[in-house]
Amino acid sequence: MFVRRKQVKGNIYYQLVRNYREDGKHRQQVLCHLGRHKSLEAAIAAERELAEVHELGAAHWSEHAQLTKDYCLEAYPDQISGDLPSRRQAYLQWRSASHIISSTDRRHFLELVYEYHDYMENAQRHKKWAAAHKDRLNKFLECQRKYF
Repeated sequence: MFVRRKQVKGNIYYQLVRNYREDGKHRQQVLCHLGRHKSLEAAIAAERELAEVHELGAAHWSEHAQLTKDYCLEAYPDQISGDLPSRRQAYLQWRSASHIISSTDRRHFLELVYEYHDYMENAQRHKKWAAAHKDRLNKFLECQRKYF
């Protein structure tokens, strides 16, 4: 087994490769693509770190979303029944509530709802990235268990 260096469109990538014989001929099998990492251990460490970074990012944005939601529920209990409205629902509510609350309060409510949804999208994005890095980490760990 060895690490092969490949150059693709000017970028250097590494692969973990094994040699074997088939019908008296030498063959090579790529066991896993290491990306820009020169060793399996380096690839494992990098994926662990990236998964952790994105899990922390997801927690950070989820916390911001929850704080914004709590504030919104406290500041505007009459405009919200249960969960926060979608952006579209909040916009329609903003347009139709001119006779109920002031324009400043309506604008603030709309901004909070948009902020909440932005934070939730960021949290979901980081969760997705963390899951992708965990999947890649699991592939590397499986390769390590199987061949080392």
